[in-house]
Amino acid sequence: MKKILKYGLIFLSSILFFNSIIYAEAFNNKTALSVGVDYGDGTSGVDHATNSYNTYKNMGLTSKLITNTTESNMTGSHNSSTHYLESGIVYLVGHASYMSMTFINGVDIDRTNSNFGANLGIGMYDNSRIAFMTLAGCNTAEDGVNNIAKAAYDYGTNIVLGWKTDLNIGSYKNWNKRFNEIIKDKKTSVLDAAKSASDHIYLSNTVKNYKFYGQYNKNPWKLLNSTTIAMNKKIEMKNKNNIVNTDVNKINSFLKDNVDNINLNNFKLEINGVHETYYDFVLYVNNIRTNLGYTIIENNTDHNLRFVDNMNNLSYNEIVNLIKNSSNTNNNIKSIDSNYLENIKKANNFDHYTILSTGKYFDILTRKLYTTTEVKFTNNIESIITTYLEEIYEKEF
Repeated sequence: MKKILKYGLIFLSSILFFNSIIYAEAFNNKTALSVGVDYGDGTSGVDHATNSYNTYKNMGLTSKLITNTTESNMTGSHNSSTHYLESGIVYLVGHASYMSMTFINGVDIDRTNSNFGANLGIGMYDNSRIAFMTLAGCNTAEDGVNNIAKAAYDYGTNIVLGWKTDLNIGSYKNWNKRFNEIIKDKKTSVLDAAKSASDHIYLSNTVKNYKFYGQYNKNPWKLLNSTTIAMNKKIEMKNKNNIVNTDVNKINSFLKDNVDNINLNNFKLEINGVHETYYDFVLYVNNIRTNLGYTIIENNTDHNLRFVDNMNNLSYNEIVNLIKNSSNTNNNIKSIDSNYLENIKKANNFDHYTILSTGKYFDILTRKLYTTTEVKFTNNIESIITTYLEEIYEKEF
């Protein structure tokens, strides 16, 4: 018996332009919208959207969950007559590019301020009523372009969260849960919550490439309850180039100073981040990747470092034994069924697919071993990068 999980990265292409507008109006807007759909291609944002919806609802906000997008329900309103897309909190998760987010039934949200049928512009409502917007999708805050997250901010949204690179939907699910666990107490800024969620190690650490626009150091829940919101000030933190080439020795020394008898040969360094730089030393056992290790976070303003132990209080030898007992680790990596990939390609009108990488992965939360296959599907319009996890069962050997 085989169990296959999908971890997706999606990005689309189109060309649209917009004019920047910033509003400033009084409001007291205790509403929330959460949107995520099942695409039928192995990727889904329903669980992510539901988790966020439950968080907002439990915080006392009048909340709306949409998992089957249509033009009519996306342009609907709360009982207060506040349009869904100008809720105090707007959460959108799904297929995306720097230009737009795409759902199902032809619904597309782009970076304009107008709509054509189910193609809705992010700025078509009063964005100054929105305290916090999340655009959870690939490249929604991509550098060097007029991205959709920046558009939402320019139209008046007070705090906007997007991603400057591809977003792995599987790793994001865990990141989002941790993020929501932190913000639900209504006592912290979204930037601090994102930093805390990023302290952990993920199968795809690119989830840490989040980027904020606007008043991200403010508590959005206070904005929701204020009578006025000042005009957005362009206080966006500039993305500082990683100084890895000159500072790897400093980072390595810092790690050695904080961990006794560490063998760096057992770890591989990954570097991500925008507002902070995350140096993740990911633990590998006999070329098997884990979600364990150590994380060093560098503040990109004052360059101070902080250290997070992500070893779950386990020694290296204990982890070796856990992996050894999970299944037969000496078996070769198992190839994914080519017919399975062909069916996905045909069902979603892709022209071809390419297997980018294969490997093995041990998840400390499930205590299970998986083979991983990273696949890229492409056509003339969009590309999808998906990591398939196939659980390895001891009884199969």
